Amino acid sequence: MLKTVKDAFESEENADSLMLKLPSTADGAVVLANRFNWRTNDPDVLAQLRETYIADGTDAQLRASIGGLQPDEPYGVSLSDCSLQPSTGGRVPRTYVRFTRDRAIPLALQNRMIGDAGRFDVHDLEASHFGVLTKAPQLAGILDALR
Repeated sequence: MLKTVKDAFESEENADSLMLKLPSTADGAVVLANRFNWRTNDPDVLAQLRETYIADGTDAQLRASIGGLQPDEPYGVSLSDCSLQPSTGGRVPRTYVRFTRDRAIPLALQNRMIGDAGRFDVHDLEASHFGVLTKAPQLAGILDALR
């Protein structure tokens, strides 16, 4: 069972993630954080970001989606247990919207997380990682039907 973000990131199911190809901007062991320059103007890095996170979107949507992201994610976030246990889920229904064109979190990893947590009502949306921007009406339709 995947317990941490680090476990998920290092799993075999994540081997196809394009996040693995993005250039880090600092030595994480020194700064104790995952550091990335989301405000870059490097056209090659921007092209990588678009392919990784929002290949089905526009350049403006890419800029909007990364504009509010923070450059440092403290290591503690990646090392903390964030697993969902099927036995402690209570009676609250859980839904997972699987973005089938996600190149940041590949389908294999999404499926593993779903399987590890159990008891999900799964819906598929043909969208990239930032599908909330590129497929907002379709996502709203899925969420609206949950009522």
